[in-house]
Amino acid sequence: MNISAISKAIQIVREAMRLSAAVQSRHSRAQWGGNIVVLFVASVIVAAITAFQPALIPSLDVAVSLVLSITVVISPVVSRAIALTSFAEETQKVGDDVKLVRLRRHGETVWQSTSLNVGQARLTAYTYGVDKEGNVIDLATRKIIDHIRISKREREGNAVEN
Repeated sequence: MNISAISKAIQIVREAMRLSAAVQSRHSRAQWGGNIVVLFVASVIVAAITAFQPALIPSLDVAVSLVLSITVVISPVVSRAIALTSFAEETQKVGDDVKLVRLRRHGETVWQSTSLNVGQARLTAYTYGVDKEGNVIDLATRKIIDHIRISKREREGNAVEN
């Protein structure tokens, strides 16, 4: 093998890795997961038809064609539904830079005033935080779990800080 062939092979591998990374976005992975689920469900449907009415599907070629046809029709809908639900969960998470006005440990009933952000509060022993909009945030998962009313002073960032 000469040097130019090795160089070309390395270039091809780099491009393949770049394309592979582009295809493996969160959204694409969710859609591929939907495709796999639909392919399995379509296979089960065709297998059931074959078991109960073998005359309807006379050969393996017809069975495979039917599975692929069902998959092509249903897969886009299921894939998008899976992607939408997975992104809906992600949008409920807050970033580490969100300012908090209150903190509380698990089992406590009294909130402590704070000026920490979510990232800083996650490093403490606190379990829950409240942002300026009144969203209660589970600091471990960064998910919004509830909503409470907070004072105008806290919303404007003028709360007493500890």
